[in-house]
Amino acid sequence: MRLRDLGGLNPVRSYKHVFTVTQALRSHVTISERRKKQRPSRGGEAQRGVLS
Repeated sequence: MRLRDLGGLNPVRSYKHVFTVTQALRSHVTISERRKKQRPSRGGEAQRGVLS
């Protein structure tokens, strides 16, 4: 059973895990980049918070 798990299931699991991790990292990076780009263009979200 252990040999089967190591040979068959783990590679698939690791591949899926790596894929999901890379996807999450990409989404996180894109979100952070969007936030950085939006902050100067919007003129500051802090001001909105103070006004509201």
